Amino acid sequence: MSLIKSEKLISALHGYYSKVDFVKDLDNDLNSWSLNQLIPFMSEFCTYYTWLKESNVYKRHYLTFILKKNPPKDKLTFLISHKGWWSNGQAQNYEDILNRVTSLRNMIREELAL
Repeated sequence: MSLIKSEKLISALHGYYSKVDFVKDLDNDLNSWSLNQLIPFMSEFCTYYTWLKESNVYKRHYLTFILKKNPPKDKLTFLISHKGWWSNGQAQNYEDILNRVTSLRNMIREELAL
């Protein structure tokens, strides 16, 4: 005897948890990319990488590079566009998770009403 009667709900739960695992892996990849590619590249052009309360418009959520000289524009543009592209994809993944949670809640309510 199955605890959950709805096969659709079981499938949706599996899809949700698979998506969460996938997004966690992508988050780890993005963090690793920043630590292993962007930070080492920028280290050649910076004196500090720190929080600056007075200049950080995002309430200290992001660190600031203190430049000693400008990095090559082409290389920096490539790295930042890469980061932006993947970050935008992650935002879409998180929106998908939000939509899945909403759908799951509705399915669970239907299941409990049976």
